[in-house]
Amino acid sequence: MKTQENLTAKEEKLLTRKEAAQLLNCNLVTFWRYTRDGRFPYYRVGRKMFFKRSEILDAIRVNND
Repeated sequence: MKTQENLTAKEEKLLTRKEAAQLLNCNLVTFWRYTRDGRFPYYRVGRKMFFKRSEILDAIRVNND
């Protein structure tokens, strides 16, 4: 069984909208607005949206520079 530390970039765990909003310490409505505005890349599986933690953190770094 692989641990979180052993995951490669290709195997990065996808976050749900709720987990991503918690990462940013914002509510779901605010996070939805950020996503709609194109601030964070996302992946769709059916109607569900998923996010990579590394891409969210990268987007924050780019916007703060």
